[in-house]
Amino acid sequence: FCTLLVPMVSNLQLFVAGVVCLLLWRFVNALPTPKRTRTKRRRVMVVLGSGGHTSEMFGAIEQLPKEDWAQKTVMYVVSATDKDSRGVAEGFEMAWLGREARVFEIPRAREVGQSYFTSIFTTLHAFGAALTLVFDMHPDTILTNGPGVCIPIVAANILVSTLFINRPRATMTYFESFTCVDHLSLSGKIMLRLADAFTVQWPELAEKFKRKNVHYAGRFGDKPADTAKLIPAADKGMLGVGKERRTCVVTVGSTCFDELIRAVDTTEFYTAVTALGINHLFVQKGRSTVELSDKFPSMLMSREVVEYRPGLPALIRKASLVISHAGAGTILEALNAGVPTVVVPNERLMSNHQLQLAQALFARRHLLYTTPSGLAGALQSGGWADLRAFPKPTGTVMRRIVNPLLE
Repeated sequence: FCTLLVPMVSNLQLFVAGVVCLLLWRFVNALPTPKRTRTKRRRVMVVLGSGGHTSEMFGAIEQLPKEDWAQKTVMYVVSATDKDSRGVAEGFEMAWLGREARVFEIPRAREVGQSYFTSIFTTLHAFGAALTLVFDMHPDTILTNGPGVCIPIVAANILVSTLFINRPRATMTYFESFTCVDHLSLSGKIMLRLADAFTVQWPELAEKFKRKNVHYAGRFGDKPADTAKLIPAADKGMLGVGKERRTCVVTVGSTCFDELIRAVDTTEFYTAVTALGINHLFVQKGRSTVELSDKFPSMLMSREVVEYRPGLPALIRKASLVISHAGAGTILEALNAGVPTVVVPNERLMSNHQLQLAQALFARRHLLYTTPSGLAGALQSGGWADLRAFPKPTGTVMRRIVNPLLE
């Protein structure tokens, strides 16, 4: 019996070793490689997060040649609990190219605050849906910028190309979030070794990670840019000069930030904003249960209070002043539109990289940065005169590095 068993075990070991070697070879083949030549219409899968992630993604896409993007078959992927990104994608494609957007949903891998134990099961659920989507849609390239929904898609891309010889791995481009000033996000740490192209937005981060696939795609130099003043001296510190309706937008996103809502409902705050020329106050209070009083000077200004409003970015772009928690999406919308911005971080809810973002932009004189208790004082401080216009993106890296991966 032993004489018969030994050859069987030996053959089994050889078989297992062969399978392992084959899988390893396929996995290595699925890692970043030079661009494969394809002649068919390229299929691009864009993974959207929510809020700031979605805003950043479309900001990056807009830097690509419009005529090239129009030739792609584009598929957007959103998480099932993301209520906004589908509409943003549909609006973007219609406004930019006049075409319908193809949007697919997969379950969210992990909700904010969800326990790591239960995350195991929700992540597996999301991975199963991602595997089906990647296999069916067969993308040629994937664009993502860090939301948790990207990891199941990336894992599915690698697994499909590993198991099926006739399915080459889709090239992957990862845009690290603008909120990551001097360290990578968790998704960024994973994607650093998997992405064909990996872009960062801050020179500090580019200096720290000097790898072949890492490219600086930000708008800052090593020193704060000597850009034009945000508010012309002729305006004498007044905001929204020339506008009939000078709106101050206060927003906390989808969070609960009672301290900020209370801070914008004080006599000191109303005195400060009316002195700046504001005559309309729009408050988007999110999940806060604070009810605003009738203290506001109705003879000098009007006020609107909502929990949430679709199309808030458009309102921000027309505003004369924005007061916001440290959400990257709101900050970018305001700064890109040249709207004076005051950031009031919610340190109880906020992750460390958001606090660093506010501090870094304050240091470069692109916005004011304060606390709820110091808001009225910051508005009266006269710091507006030092604010500098936000630099425009050059788009060089997007055209030179990313666009070739889409060809």
